[in-house]
Amino acid sequence: RAGQHRLPLQGRRLRATGVRAGRLRCIRGPDPGPYPHLESALSTTTGGSPYGATTITGGDGNNPLTPYYFGGFKNNYVDDKEVKRYREFDTLPGFEIDEVAARSFGKSVLEWNLPPVRFEDVGTPTIYLGSVRPALFASVLFADPGLSTERTLGNAGAQVDFNFTLAHRLPMTFSIGYAAGIEDWSKRDEAWLISLKIM
Repeated sequence: RAGQHRLPLQGRRLRATGVRAGRLRCIRGPDPGPYPHLESALSTTTGGSPYGATTITGGDGNNPLTPYYFGGFKNNYVDDKEVKRYREFDTLPGFEIDEVAARSFGKSVLEWNLPPVRFEDVGTPTIYLGSVRPALFASVLFADPGLSTERTLGNAGAQVDFNFTLAHRLPMTFSIGYAAGIEDWSKRDEAWLISLKIM
């Protein structure tokens, strides 16, 4: 998606392993540290074509179909897609869905997935809870850099995923989340997430 790159971060010391065409390919540390199940990741996106070849859109600037739109978790109440949708380039939890428009943009997302808490006997044979995993995330969006409509927005939030099994063999995930939308270093808005991923 639009030149999106997910960069795993582990350990306390970071080192770059390569740079190509102005893109940082990977940043990682030499060891996972004292918490082997702790996961951190940095995603960077530059807007443009689906292949990331350019960072601006063409066409009539007054046409509402020309810009990219950002906002919201974009998880449905009942869903069958990716649970951690805040990673996607067009989401921006803390703002309304498609509230922010930009003809060019740059975006980075930092997330920290804490170790899952696993359970052995919570529930019944028909429906039982297998694990709970919390995650913290923050992102920054540079919209229309260098233009008169330039804006810098960001967010900070958390999401907790409850992974359970229904009817012995149907995995499902119930997610709750919260994010605060930030602009000009002040809280602009907030958003809540409630979503059930089936199978």
